[in-house]
Amino acid sequence: MLDIATSMVFVEVLTAVNCIAAFVLWRAYRDLHGLIAISTGCLALTAGFALMLFRGPHVVTASNAALVLAIGLVTDGMVVLAGGTSRRGLVLGLTAFTAALWELMLWMAPGDVPSRVVAATLIYIGFYARLLVEVIRNRSQVNSARICLIVTLVLHITVLVARMVAAQLEPDPSFVFSPACCRGSIWKARW
Repeated sequence: MLDIATSMVFVEVLTAVNCIAAFVLWRAYRDLHGLIAISTGCLALTAGFALMLFRGPHVVTASNAALVLAIGLVTDGMVVLAGGTSRRGLVLGLTAFTAALWELMLWMAPGDVPSRVVAATLIYIGFYARLLVEVIRNRSQVNSARICLIVTLVLHITVLVARMVAAQLEPDPSFVFSPACCRGSIWKARW
């Protein structure tokens, strides 16, 4: 099994490659406007992951704001590719809201990680749900690709909800989600 540092390097490299690939595709197909948002979102995701290497309340705020911006831009770009309308203002507004909320939450209750996990998860689910609705609504897309994206989004939202529940059952910030840990947490929560 990979250690956390190696996993983060792998995710960083993969995200950077996605950023470059989306940018190159956008340069080749300028009429696919969603690709530049996806590329920019992957760049913000790379920055957000890199910030996770550092500690401090303001760095945590910047990292989480970068992650919200990233997921918002990527899903907004995918909505545009699926035939929907860009809501970049919503993405930027939720990014600013996240930064303000994180600063407030870190000031009021710096050790309350579960509340921040819930807040982030609800924002992420909102972005993914918007994309899911657009993909379901737009039937002009290739059916097999559409079905694959729908299933992937539903699974991703399910994992986010499970992560949110796990953070409530096991509020230790160093908690690693695994079936064994989850069984123990659920057992403790019931009794």
